[in-house]
Order: sequence, then structure tokens, then C-alpha cells
Amino acid sequence: MMLLTISKKLITLCLLIGFFVSIYLIANPYHYSWNMTATQKLSPTTLSLLEKMSESIEIDLYSSDIDNYRQAELLITQYQSTKPNIVLHWKDRPYSFSNDYQSAALLVKMGERQEVIDLLKNPLNEQTLSQCLFKLCNKANQWIVFLQGHNEPSPFNAQATDYSLLSIALRNQGFQIQTLSLTHTPLIADNTRLLIIAAPRSTLLPEEEKLIIQYLLQGGNLLWLIDNNMQPLPFLSDFFQVTPLPGTIVDLHGYRLGTPHPAITIIDHYPQSPFATPKSLTAFPYAVALKSSPLENWSTQSLLITHEQTWTETGSLTESIAFEPEKNEVAGPLLLGIHLTRPHPLQSESTQRIAIIGNSRFLSNGVIENYGNLALGLNLIHWLGHDDALITLNQPINQDELIQMHFLTAVLIQYGVPSCLFLCAFIVTLIYLKRLHKKTAFG
Repeated sequence: MMLLTISKKLITLCLLIGFFVSIYLIANPYHYSWNMTATQKLSPTTLSLLEKMSESIEIDLYSSDIDNYRQAELLITQYQSTKPNIVLHWKDRPYSFSNDYQSAALLVKMGERQEVIDLLKNPLNEQTLSQCLFKLCNKANQWIVFLQGHNEPSPFNAQATDYSLLSIALRNQGFQIQTLSLTHTPLIADNTRLLIIAAPRSTLLPEEEKLIIQYLLQGGNLLWLIDNNMQPLPFLSDFFQVTPLPGTIVDLHGYRLGTPHPAITIIDHYPQSPFATPKSLTAFPYAVALKSSPLENWSTQSLLITHEQTWTETGSLTESIAFEPEKNEVAGPLLLGIHLTRPHPLQSESTQRIAIIGNSRFLSNGVIENYGNLALGLNLIHWLGHDDALITLNQPINQDELIQMHFLTAVLIQYGVPSCLFLCAFIVTLIYLKRLHKKTAFG
């Protein structure tokens, strides 16, 4: 009888100890990382980028969290399958951004260039790491130059018609931004990757026109944005055989879809784009249609085409609007943008790239955050600058993401079922011992 009582208490004690140990493990915060799609490949954009990178890459992870290391290791393993000369080092400490701020971070080094990713502000996934590599791949001391001095939109001012948001996005991708007044600096530097002429409101001087033509004859890349209220640039129209049609494009199709004004042109189809297009429509307020003629030694392709339910409105946009062919208004579809290419006149293995668009407002601060305008602008600039592999990732990448679960979810997966089984076993054992005790008592 005494032996049975001692055995019962001993079994109960062991079960209670095991139960409370399980409760302690469950109560501890637990971060569970799971590579859900480890067998999937990286996106085509990232693969193209890696194939064009010849230099080795060193990545230092600064973090005391083992889960951050496991996540980084799983992600970088995917990159190493295409580019084996990527090395990951784990520094078991936070990165010191300043005396007052430390954080988990990735230090990505390629040659003498390096970038730091703050992991408190950026998720550790393919999009974040690939965009960091984009910045490192951008050639040092290469500039995107905005022509100024004729009341053009400024790349640094914050007015609705200016381009400061575009400049911020470009700098985030490693570009250098510069303004150029040819009257003060009568030279377009050799390290100009792209010249942007955005709807000047006053006449260019003959010497300025000469410098721009010289830049083009030497193979310079150009983005020319045209508005209906800008100062005409006949020297460029003659050079490229492109002229704006009179009037403003009216888009009845877009207006029916919900745009606030029929003079906002909507583009939702990009049939001949030489680069990755946005996954959504783009908007062009108060745009003008273009007329293009064949140009010897150049390949000219349509870039943006309007919907059939558009026309060039030559009358007032504040009164009743209707298509009037007797006023020489032209019905859609209309040519809104073109791109031209030709063999580079000085570099046999390269091409010269030009884009002409009948709108400057789509990249302005007041419009660029609408729809897919920013993606279109960035990808267009990447293409014009010959960064064919560096087209920005348009959407967050879901392939091969590491799924980060809340610790309660992880608890249910890791400990929930065993704990339930343990509890059931505990209850059954108590019931069994109670019945055994009764049998012994009445025996």
C-alpha cells in the first residue's frame, strides 16, 4: 500500500515537472524561419543582373540574432547558385551607423564600392538585396543631367511641377543628378550618361543648340519631354523628324474609367516597349500627340500609344469638349511616345538611345506617385542609360521569400501538438492512478 502511494506521487511529480518544463519552453519568445520555396529560382531581373556582374561580392551580416543569419544564409545561397563568388560573413554584433544609432545590417562590398542595408528599415529579401546590387553596379561618376536655364522643371525643387521625387528615387538607385545651364557652363561632360530636356519655356540660344547637337552627334543619350505650352525646339524636331501635333490629347476612355479630367491620358498597354513596363496603367496630364517621319540610319519604334477613344482637342478644355475633324483634330489611337536607336557613332559595340514623349508632367512631383508613373520613368531612364539588367523591380518579389511567422504560430507548429498529447497523457495517467487506488482501497 505504501509502495503504491509512493509510486503514484513519484509519477505525478515527474509528469508535473515535464508539463511545466514544456510550459516554460512555450512561454519563451521564439522566432521561426521557414524557407517555403527553397527550390524556386530568383527572378529573371536578378538573374540577368548577376550574370552581368564579374566582380566578387562580400556581404557582412551585422546581427546578434541567429535567425537573421539563417535568413541571410538561405537568401544568399540562392544568389550563389548563379554567382558563386558571393561570400557571407557573420559579425555577431550590431552595425554602428553613428554614435547614437546601431542596428542589424548588411554591409555589401564590391571592389572599392559598398552599400549598407539597415535591416530595421528594410526587409531582408530579394528585392532589397538586388536593389542594393543595382546601386553598386551603377558606374561611378556617371551623371544624369537635367538641362536648366529656360524655366524647365527643377530636379531639386519641391513644387508640384518639379522633379524632386524623381531625383530622390534615382539617387536611391545610385545615380548622380546634376543640372546644367549651357549659358554658364558651355560643355556637356563626357561622363553624362543621359541628358534630359524637359519642356523649356524660353528659347535656347544658338550656341546652346549647337552644343546639344554636338552631344547627339557624338552618341549621347537623350530624353526629350514635350508639352503644348513649351517653347518649340525646331533644331531637335528637324534632327529626329518628330513634331508635336496641335492641341491637347483628350481621353474619353480614361475619363469613363474615372480620371478627374478628360485631358488626362491613360496608357494601359505597352506593345513595343524595349524595357520592363509597369504592371499598372500610367497617366499623362495635358499631353500632346506626336508625328514621326522615317529617319535614315535610325530605328524608330512606338513607345506609347493612346486608346482609340482619344483625339487632339484644339479648342478650350473648360467648355464642352467634342471631336471636331473640321478643325483638323486627329482621332486616336495617337502616338504619345517614341524611342529611337542607332549604332553608336564612336563605339562600335554600343547603341545610341533616344526617347521622345509628348508630356513632361507625368514625372512631376504632383503626378509621379500616381499609378505606374514612377516605375515607367525609372525603367525608361535605366534603359536610356544602357542599364538593361538594372531595371528596377516593379513589385515586391514573392519568389523564395522567407516566411517569418509570429512566435505564437511557431509555438503551435513546434510545441502545440506535443503539448496536447502530453496533457492528455497526464490526465489519463491521473485517472488510471485514481482508479487503481480505489481498487486497492476496496480490495
